[in-house]
Amino acid sequence: MPGRRTMTLATRGSELALVQTQEVWDALAARFPSELELRKAVVKTSGDVLADAALRDFGGKGAFVTEIDERVRAGEADVAVHSLKDIPTKMGQGFVVAAILPRPAFEDALVSDRTLETLSHGARIGTSSVRRRAMLLRARPDLQVAEIRGNVPTRVAKWRRGDYDGVVLSAAGLLRLGIDAAHEVLDPEVFVPEPGQGAVACVCRAGARVESYLRAIDDPTTRVEVEAEREVLHALGGGCVAPVGVHATLRGDALTIHAIVLSLDGRTAVAAHRTVAAKDLRREADAIAEELRAMGADALLEQARRGG
Repeated sequence: MPGRRTMTLATRGSELALVQTQEVWDALAARFPSELELRKAVVKTSGDVLADAALRDFGGKGAFVTEIDERVRAGEADVAVHSLKDIPTKMGQGFVVAAILPRPAFEDALVSDRTLETLSHGARIGTSSVRRRAMLLRARPDLQVAEIRGNVPTRVAKWRRGDYDGVVLSAAGLLRLGIDAAHEVLDPEVFVPEPGQGAVACVCRAGARVESYLRAIDDPTTRVEVEAEREVLHALGGGCVAPVGVHATLRGDALTIHAIVLSLDGRTAVAAHRTVAAKDLRREADAIAEELRAMGADALLEQARRGG
């Protein structure tokens, strides 16, 4: 349409990724109803192709974002839409996270007919996350925690047909997809979420013309919270193979940060909890990482990298 700028949003093709991309689409369309002509480009990533492999076996979560970002680098798309938790803390050169949308939830959820406390002894619980595995075993050492892959509806379907007694997923994913399944939202003080969990991020080339449009839909509160979470993870040197949880809450100018590093079997954990000034988040993130290191976090992270 004459006078309108075309903006192409690149995304994975999973149901959740498409719903998240629609959130970005709707936010841009509401903010710039007469200025933008929006399009969508669906990209099949290595993480989607290797759907039955464990994340650590094919390069971690970068497998979900790199190929989409390369579409943006090549000029085939303007914006890459990602789950923020899938974006490495050190981004590719020339890229910027220009918008972060409000997250509807950040907690983990146990999809099951029972609560975590009332699961039968030795119940089989599915998760693809080393963090969730460690936290499950820390809370219930008797559980059988088994690897599970597939998108959110597929995992819920595996539970419904009895392959698992429960599966642990992001509460935000259940909300976004409107999945009606029995579940318990797990206490985030115990199941400390993954940094950035529940947030949707828009990545573009730094200085690109679309950046100003994306900045207009950025949620400043969510950005401060997730940047704090990611700063702690970065300072620790953790990644997708490490059982690390970090959650930050912004109230006024105060930022409360809860961080934990666990052994793979959940038997050992070190944790830090601080309320700091939001303006000092980078300095405080380094201080939290140092506090955790003083309690033995480096040894736990090295154990995780070795696979136990």
